[in-house]
Amino acid sequence: ITGLLPGIHINMVSLFILINVGFLLSFFNVNFLIVYIVVMGVIHSFVDFIPSILFGIPNPDTSLSILPAHRMVLEGRGYFAIFLSAIGSLFGMIFSFLILPLFYFGVKHFYSFFKIYIPFLLIFVIIFLILTEKNLNKIFFALLIVIFSGGLGILVLNSDFLFSPLLVLFSGIFGVSNILNSFFSEYINIKEQNLVIDFNFNFNFLKSIFVGGVSASICSISPGLGNSQAASISSIFFKNLNQELFIVTTSAINTINFILSIFTLYLIGKARNGSIFIVSQLVDVLTIHDVLFYSIIVFFVSFIGFFITLFLGKKIIKYFFRFNFKLLNLFILILILVVVFFISGFYGLFVLIVSSFLGYFTILIGVRRIHLMSILIIPIIFNLL
Repeated sequence: ITGLLPGIHINMVSLFILINVGFLLSFFNVNFLIVYIVVMGVIHSFVDFIPSILFGIPNPDTSLSILPAHRMVLEGRGYFAIFLSAIGSLFGMIFSFLILPLFYFGVKHFYSFFKIYIPFLLIFVIIFLILTEKNLNKIFFALLIVIFSGGLGILVLNSDFLFSPLLVLFSGIFGVSNILNSFFSEYINIKEQNLVIDFNFNFNFLKSIFVGGVSASICSISPGLGNSQAASISSIFFKNLNQELFIVTTSAINTINFILSIFTLYLIGKARNGSIFIVSQLVDVLTIHDVLFYSIIVFFVSFIGFFITLFLGKKIIKYFFRFNFKLLNLFILILILVVVFFISGFYGLFVLIVSSFLGYFTILIGVRRIHLMSILIIPIIFNLL
């Protein structure tokens, strides 16, 4: 459900679990709730590319893959794009388990040395992303977006008048802004989608998984750096990263980041993922036995996620032309407004409106929405320095 409804994220559901934990514990034990969140997170990392590809309303984790995926939809290859995202996530899971011994010992022995350089790494990433815009005009606007979003992040995240500020901010800059853009855009006549999969398992495919995995590993231990930043870093290592490989890479990163965030919580006590942060609030001490138990669950659930994604993707594509997109967008918008008001009241709605317009402005001026992540990265830099 979270994967298919744009604007509704697993972090939102996880937060509801935390808010109602006293009530839920009268029916379930803590381990049940944690497994529930982990399974939901894994399946979400597979399925959430379907609305991103078909409806054009991404969440922060999938926002970079939208243009390549939309080109494929316009070419009648939307189902192939869904397959690529699913196979990317599946191999991302496999890569996670292959790299785990190296990740485990690397983080355990070198994180204390590495962490003092994290703010400088974050500054470098922001500057790099600004300078990789296409021209001077877009570089200027990207800098402007970084300044405004960073300022909004500092103001909101360092205040105490808002409950769950990150949920409100991200719902605005990535959820509502995309819904507004989709709502006010003219819908293009989409040609009938071909359900045939023409996939070649080759060296470039494996390279995209490996490079994406290494980038995701670095970003998983760095606060503020997520899937979009990992995807941008990965693109440096490809001369010509075609649209198919780009979808594979971003999908792999999405799943790898979630899996490694479980180990990051165990190794350094830091939750680099919203739903894993909720897990950290539910458990007093995370043991190696717990982590291994969750890993076994992740392994088997990933295969279920792969087949669920292909099944749902095929079903949705068949009825794709019958959707009333404007009505769907209106429903999701109302749902987000109700959830934000329920969690954070009128202050939350005000912050939601401001962040939504900031996100919508970014779309209108045509710079990459990855700069909006400064809403989290800039406050982290200030706090670390």
